[in-house]
Amino acid sequence: MTDRPILFSAPMVCALLDGRKTQTRRIMKPQPELLANGTWQISNSGGGTFGVETADLPAIAPDYVRYEIGDRLWVRETIADTGNGIGYVADGSAQYSYVWAWKRDKLPAIHMPRAVSRLTLIVTDVRVERLQDISRDDAIAEGLIRMPLAPTAAVKAGCDWGFEGDHRFGSPVSAYAALWDHINGAGAWEDNPWIVAVTFEVIKQNIDGVA
Repeated sequence: MTDRPILFSAPMVCALLDGRKTQTRRIMKPQPELLANGTWQISNSGGGTFGVETADLPAIAPDYVRYEIGDRLWVRETIADTGNGIGYVADGSAQYSYVWAWKRDKLPAIHMPRAVSRLTLIVTDVRVERLQDISRDDAIAEGLIRMPLAPTAAVKAGCDWGFEGDHRFGSPVSAYAALWDHINGAGAWEDNPWIVAVTFEVIKQNIDGVA
């Protein structure tokens, strides 16, 4: 078991707080390389490489990614000075037991210290797969929302999904594809990279207080 920080944007922090988000997908680095003979080549931490048949890659690759079942991930999010404590930008809540200790008024998520993290994720499953292999249920578990103004026809067809700030309607998978492009740039979904899909339990508590 390892403790690791993990970054989330404000909308995804809100999804964690709301109980909508129990999965996250991160691009596998380095990406496996498809060789001319149809096998995949993966670089290991020692600088070497090895080949593996396509069907075996999802089973073997988790040994070469940073997440494992049982890991505890403490969420890094943007925080701000409230004048008398720590403010969490995602939802505007505050923690007055901490004194603001930085010269700037706002601290980007990348610099958030462990001591003021309020969300801990316990990893329950780790899979390696292609991005576009995501299922309907997994797309929903990424924190999508049911679009409130979707017409009846869209609702009946199961195409009333989206994400915060998105005004289109789509199936969970197409909505997640749009979210992926929104986060990673146009065309990122079509690149269909190998990703690490991490499933977790959300605990609304600082990691050092989790038993």
